Amino acid sequence: MRSNHFNLSVRQKMLMSNRSESDAPDTTDPRKRHNYKNVAIIGGGLAGLSTAHHLLEKTKLDQGALRVTIFDKAPVGMGGASSVAGGLVHPFSPRGKLVHMGNEAMASSSHLIDAACLEEPSCVLRKQLYRLALTDQQASDLKNTATQYPQYATWMDAAQIKQVCRIEETPSSSHVLGGLKLSNGCQVIHVPTYLKGLWNSCIHLSNGTVEWIQTKDEDTNWLSSHYLQPFDCVVLSAGSGLLQDSILSQLNTPVNSGGKHETLTTLPVDLVRGQSLEMIMGSSVGGTKTPEREAMLCGKYLTPLPQTAESKQQGEERILMGSTHEYRENAFTEEEVVKEIKERTYDLAPDVWDTARVDRITSGVRVQSHRGQFGRLPMIGKIGQLN
Repeated sequence: MRSNHFNLSVRQKMLMSNRSESDAPDTTDPRKRHNYKNVAIIGGGLAGLSTAHHLLEKTKLDQGALRVTIFDKAPVGMGGASSVAGGLVHPFSPRGKLVHMGNEAMASSSHLIDAACLEEPSCVLRKQLYRLALTDQQASDLKNTATQYPQYATWMDAAQIKQVCRIEETPSSSHVLGGLKLSNGCQVIHVPTYLKGLWNSCIHLSNGTVEWIQTKDEDTNWLSSHYLQPFDCVVLSAGSGLLQDSILSQLNTPVNSGGKHETLTTLPVDLVRGQSLEMIMGSSVGGTKTPEREAMLCGKYLTPLPQTAESKQQGEERILMGSTHEYRENAFTEEEVVKEIKERTYDLAPDVWDTARVDRITSGVRVQSHRGQFGRLPMIGKIGQLN
């Protein structure tokens, strides 16, 4: 594992309003004052950090050619929907179809996870995960997936997958008809730890010049301020914050979308809130060691969480269950969250529901693109000059 000594040189600063005018950067055409590209990335979640890592890798042979500054409301791995994501990495739709450019996405994801693992080896929780078939149609679809993509997917019958996933043989679990073992790059990561590892990798790639600036909640109009003028390029990757924090509304710039010009605030996306349950399950009776719990996909998901020092000492198991998909403005109550997730997962993990307690509820707001010819795709585009 690499040393993280570069962390000491990275300033965690509060943004803009804390600086005096004398501290403000010189705004007289900064490109004439340096011979490197100066890039700002707004939002340091999964998209923002992977963008930073990609740019720094592209220029690592030309040390000093690029300076990257990430702006985010929270410390690394602690804010936004990314920090509460389930972390189940695979290239398939719920019906077992390979998503658009799924192989390329898996290769890129594996590369980033490998880089993060050099800094934070504990970010990978499992090297495999399991998708369950609960209907005859699902069983047929997933068997086809195993036939078409044997490099990722292996079909398991009902008895096999119940044993591996610790699903009790009960009348209510009889509808588990089998499922897929997904591996060879399909894995489970702890996203906050992964993000910290990827950030440390960015520090090493940049020789310590990459910077993380923590903004203040009340700063909502800084995007158009002179503080961003020293940057040659600004990348917007703040997820729902682009809309909720009115970042996009500050840019009254048309964007070309499929030949049509739209304003940034009418992009084809929805904001979808997701809430999940972090559960703590007591030690087994008599101290009997039980097999590690595997991650399952079944409409909802169940996945292990890293142990804390306290849970390890007490022999407790930490589990994440999620997630809700909330389109309404008002968030589900705690009772509504528990009810929705329990209805979809109780038959698969009655031991958890009968003995575990809810430690906390996590919440994040996703930006979900509208479904198109190739499914729901990420969105990328040039939006013009920042003035």
